[in-house]
Parts: sequence; structure tokens; C-alpha cells
Amino acid sequence: MNKKIFAIGTLVFGIVMMGASCGTVADGGVFRSSDEGQSWEQKVFVGQQKKKVISISSVNVQKLVQDPNNSDVLYLATKEDGLWKTETKGEQWYQLPLTPDRIRDVAISLVDSNVVFTVRGNTILKTVDGGGAWDIVYTDSQNAIITRIVVDWFNGDQIYAVTSIGTVLFSEDAGANWQVLTQVDEPLIGITMSQLDSRVLYITELDRTIHKTVDGGVTWADIFAEPLPEELGPLGIVKYLTMSPSNSNELYLVTTEGIFNSQDGGSQWNYVTTLIARGAPENSAMTTFAVRPDAAGTLLFTVGRIIHKTVDGGITWETIETFPSGRKITSLLVDTADPNTVFAGTELVEEKKKGLVSAPSK
Repeated sequence: MNKKIFAIGTLVFGIVMMGASCGTVADGGVFRSSDEGQSWEQKVFVGQQKKKVISISSVNVQKLVQDPNNSDVLYLATKEDGLWKTETKGEQWYQLPLTPDRIRDVAISLVDSNVVFTVRGNTILKTVDGGGAWDIVYTDSQNAIITRIVVDWFNGDQIYAVTSIGTVLFSEDAGANWQVLTQVDEPLIGITMSQLDSRVLYITELDRTIHKTVDGGVTWADIFAEPLPEELGPLGIVKYLTMSPSNSNELYLVTTEGIFNSQDGGSQWNYVTTLIARGAPENSAMTTFAVRPDAAGTLLFTVGRIIHKTVDGGITWETIETFPSGRKITSLLVDTADPNTVFAGTELVEEKKKGLVSAPSK
């Protein structure tokens, strides 16, 4: 079911007609730092109509995804306002022609950047022209929410997705047909693919554990099935997993106890000391975790609007408390082409009013 490509001018006009206000720009949307998080600029410009500046300063961000072939291109998945795209590293955004709704994830083909998959509710959508027109390629018959999706970087026809009922979906023909590879007991909230071997994947089972496959999903193993070493202490409730962009064997696991690190693909783990005490409630409030690809040991995570940063693998930490927004940071993206550049997406902690855009008048 292809949809007509919208011209940018038409989009801007449509946005204005959907209720842009003339008040002050909200303090949300997307921010960009060129000095690894020390200072930030809000990047929310959409367009201008006479004296009205149209922006995305009120959107609640779910995820920021960068095109692996062109670092100037980013996709912005939002909580209720659909999918947005920039081709200028955030200098200007435009909305893609999808129904304004929650977009949980975006996956871009390394083989062809025009091929993009996204997930909305119980459906998976695909575009072959960079977002101009979309087809629904999968609808879950059990009404399960599709939570995450990834495209095989080695074979762009192979797609994996995970759902809220614990199923792992797989397509080997670019989304035309799908099958269930495995099912676990709890919702799946994450899927991560190795950059060295695309047959190696990790799936995150909400609150419970991480499952790993080394054969593209034919067999799976619970990496915490064996008792953990007593000296490691309790693991806590599993929240999410992050893989180092430069070393696929280097994993970081965020739990209610804190952060754990593995250097061997999940066989052995070590606790990473931070400024937050082990087991403290703030550990559950960690919303993002990022690893700088070109500098071993440079890690960033956020709690609310506060950024925690280490450049020595966790031996010492600093907090950056000057983020220019009262909203919490929900997505943190390190630019692959220039790792000094970091993007942050935000969400209003207590949502007072739904709104797609804001438009101040000067």
C-alpha cells in the first residue's frame, strides 16, 4: 500500500494547519553537541511561513538513528508524532508520510540507504525510496507490538524483529514473508547484531535476561543460565544492552543494580563503578547509554537530563548538568563520522499537552 510522496512545502503547510502556536519555542526535540556533550544547541527547525517559525521543539523522542552510509542523514522516531528525517545533521527536519503515531524503531539497510524499515504498533513498514512512500510488510496476527527491528548488514534481504509477546520474527526476502524463529516468556525490548558476524545476535528479555544466537537465530542460549560468580554479586533486573560500535565483543548491560561490562561477548561480566551507588533507584532511571567508537573507554549515559561521562572506562566519571532542557534525555547518538558530535532526543517528563510543533513569532 504505497503512499504518495509529500513535497516539503506541502508538509510544512500541513503542519501549520494542524495547530502550530505562536508561543515560545519549547525546550524539547533534538539537541546537538560538537564537543562531546559539554555544550548543546537545539536543532528543531522545520520551516518558516511568513513570521512563523515551524519547529519540532515539542515532540517526544523515542529514538535517533543515523544512516550508516551518510552521517548527515538521521531519522527521528517520536512517541506520538510519527517519523521525521533530516539530511543536514539536524539543521532542518521534515516529516515522513506516515500516520502520526508512536514509532519505536528504525532500521536502515547498509546495502542501500533508501531501504528503511520502521515499526508502528503491530506492523512493520518498509520504504525503498528513503521515506517517500511506505508499504506495510507485516501485521502481527496476535496484535503484538513490534518493539525493535534490525537489518542484516551482510545480507540486506534478512530482517529480524522482536515483539511484546516474546517472539523473534525473521524475513529472508526483504520483508515479503516472515517466520517466528523463537519465543521467550516475557516481552522482548531489544535486539543487537554483531558488526563482525551478522549471525551473532542478542535479544533482551524485559526484566529477565539476554539470549544469544551465533547461527542467525537457529539456536538460542540464555547467557545468564549458568550461576554468576559469587564475587560479581547480584545482577538485578535487566533493562537494556548496548554494544560497542568498534568491538562487537564489548557489551554493556544496564540493570537495576547498575552497569555491567563484558569483553568476550557475554561469557564473563564485571561491574562498572559509577557515581551512582550499586542498587540505588537511579540505576532504573538510566535511559540511554552510548560508547564512543574511536576512543576506547569513553562512555556516556543519562539519568533524566544529567549526562554521566567517563574517558577511562569507568575509573573516573564527571557529570554534565548544563543540558539546556528541563526534559529527560531519551536517546543519545554519537556521530559515526565525527564522534565529538553527539545528538540527544528528549521527552517531556509530565506531558501537559500533546503537540506536534511550536511556532514562535518574532
